[in-house]
Amino acid sequence: MHLAVVDGADTVFLEKLTGRCSTRITSRAGGRLPAHCTATGKALLAHRTPPGLAAVLGLGLRRRTPRTIVVPRLLLQDLVRTRARGYAVNWEEAEVGVSAVAAPSTGRGSARAAPVAAVSVTGATRGLRPDHVAPVVCAAARALSHELARP
Repeated sequence: MHLAVVDGADTVFLEKLTGRCSTRITSRAGGRLPAHCTATGKALLAHRTPPGLAAVLGLGLRRRTPRTIVVPRLLLQDLVRTRARGYAVNWEEAEVGVSAVAAPSTGRGSARAAPVAAVSVTGATRGLRPDHVAPVVCAAARALSHELARP
């Protein structure tokens, strides 16, 4: 599980929790990856203003794997789907064999507030079922939003 924020065009992982039988992945607390190819990054980019998103796209979409989305129009379509369903999916876009589901968390009590962080479940592609994982990830993101809104 990851807790991450977006800094410019990068996802910055604030925390990473792993289990004993977890799939080995390259992310680490304090590490960075391009936001456009991580589930946490896409969960947050989906809520960016048009000028903020244009700034990210203007930096270019670097390919990390054969599945990384590098065409701006395709990324924008993916972000529209992400915003509509409430969670993002990374299907081997940052690392071959690794996929993730992420949902955004707000810092204020309103679900309409801009997200400040995202949480994700990441694992081996062969065992990850986004339709099963997404409800749990979304519930965790809502719980984090609730905690961040507390005085």
